[in-house]
Parts: sequence; structure tokens; C-alpha cells
Amino acid sequence: MVSRTETTDQIRFKILSWFCERNRSALGIGGDKISEVQKEIKKAHGYKRQVVNEHVTYLVDYEYINVEVTKVQAPARGGGGTLRESITKSYRISAKGMDFIAGKSAFSPKERYSGINLTAIGSTVLLGDGNVVNAQYRDVHQELDRMAKLVGDSKELNDAKKLDISADIETIKDQLAKANPEKGILTRAWNGIKEGVVGATLVDYAAKIGTMLSGLSLL
Repeated sequence: MVSRTETTDQIRFKILSWFCERNRSALGIGGDKISEVQKEIKKAHGYKRQVVNEHVTYLVDYEYINVEVTKVQAPARGGGGTLRESITKSYRISAKGMDFIAGKSAFSPKERYSGINLTAIGSTVLLGDGNVVNAQYRDVHQELDRMAKLVGDSKELNDAKKLDISADIETIKDQLAKANPEKGILTRAWNGIKEGVVGATLVDYAAKIGTMLSGLSLL
């Protein structure tokens, strides 16, 4: 049964734990279709399909779950030699998701800020991906993560341009760990992003983040 007192994070933790157990049992080693995920998680925790979809999408966006796409060419109905492309998506826990549930191992990436007692710095937040952000900049940090994914998926940018923009995004995120980010560094990095993005989606998203940075007096 679903408890009305469950928080969003508790629901996500249970869903990710299900994926982890699925992987351990080898039942989901090659991934599961979303219909199977919905059915089994409802059986285990009582979550409705839309609840599962919402949180699986979030966990995919933050790379705790991998999506594997398989394309198959099959004859179209009616024959005539026409082929129809069939796409199947399967979902399985990622290495990052396994580390989150089971704890890090010797094979896990090293922490970016190892040796620093972050809990002693009350204004910082340690994110699930190992990044650190000053609490007042958390929202814009998350938007920068989303923009980085859009850049990586862009069909309009070549790889060199993607790398330049991604490096500038990381520069800004590193500054957001500070209580007082350096405006000069932020401005140079942001100008690089603005000059590099193309296409309506990226330009609009960049404008949104630029407004957030200006509102925080960072530009």
C-alpha cells in the first residue's frame, strides 16, 4: 500500500531499490520494458502507473537509471517490401544508481571534494552526483545540469562546440559551490555559453538560466 505520508525522495528510493534488486536477481540484467516496471513496482509498493512514470523519468534524467533503445526493421503490414522501424526501450539501474543504493566501491569515481568536511560548512549542499553547491544557488545549479544534458543531446552542435559549452557550464557550477562566486569568471563562462548555443530550445533555455543568474546578482 502507498502511504500518504511518503515523501518524494522516499518514493524514488523505493523505486531505485527495486531496480537494484532486479539487477541483483539477474531478472532485469538486460533491462525491463516500462510496462513490466510499472506492473512489478505496483505489485511491490502499490504505486500507480503515473507515479512510477513520473519518478522513473526523474531518475533517468539524473542518470540513476539507464534507458537502452533497440531498433528493429520489420516488414510493414500489407507487404510490398516496405520495412517499418520498431523501437523498444528497456530500463535498468546504472552504476551511479547502484552506488547510491548499495554504497560506493573501490571502482566508484573519486569524490571531487574529498578531504573536506562539507558538513562543517552549513551553507553547502552535497548533491547525489557528488557535486557541491551553495544552498542559495541550488535551483540554478539544477537548471545548468539540465542544460548540459540538452547540449549533449543536441543535433545542431558538433562535438567540439558541445565540449566548449559543457566546460563553461562546469566552470559556473564550480563557482556556485562558493559563498561568493567570482563574477568575472561567471561572466566569461556565461558569454561563452551564450555565443555557443544555437537552435530555439537551447537559446530559450540559456535565456532562462541567464535570468536566474542575474536575479541572484551573479552576472
